[in-house]
Amino acid sequence: MKKLRPTGDQTRFNILKAAKTLFVKQGFAATSISQIATRAKINQSLIYHHFKDKKSLWQLVKETSMQDYFQALNKVFQDTHLSGIEFIRTTFRTRIEMFLKKPDIQKMLYWQLLESNTSLHHTPQHTPDLWLTAIKRLQTEKKLRQDISAEQILAVISSCINGLAIYIDMKRLPPQEIEACRALMEQACIAAIV
Repeated sequence: MKKLRPTGDQTRFNILKAAKTLFVKQGFAATSISQIATRAKINQSLIYHHFKDKKSLWQLVKETSMQDYFQALNKVFQDTHLSGIEFIRTTFRTRIEMFLKKPDIQKMLYWQLLESNTSLHHTPQHTPDLWLTAIKRLQTEKKLRQDISAEQILAVISSCINGLAIYIDMKRLPPQEIEACRALMEQACIAAIV
């Protein structure tokens, strides 16, 4: 009996699955197209048939893995009724919940921070501009400090959230301790920018 070849959709899925596994394990720079092809059990040329390059593959793995997070965060950004405090609390909860539900994404984002290629950091669904637009709106509404730039506020929020996520991951904290740490970091962030 003749062995059936996988469909284009199945091949694409296998490539994404192999790429995600390798990106999580060893990061963008250390992962080669050849390794992805080997893991997906396909010819390397098929990757280029389905994807422009390794960077576009990285972006798509990240986007598909974080789609729920991006949707939740975009709702926060568009909610004009949130106070500055509610904005911070909601962004913290949204990000930490994503890290807890999808630890592989956390590892991918760790690798991303180590990459010298900063174009890997952003996806079309999620750029600093989306954060900055929401922050500037909150500053205009006097819900966040106006004496510091939106970029500085974003740096404070990102540093607090990422620091908390790294700490939670390193310490393997139980849920009640995660909640206590999240509340503490939220308060520190709120004190700095509200």
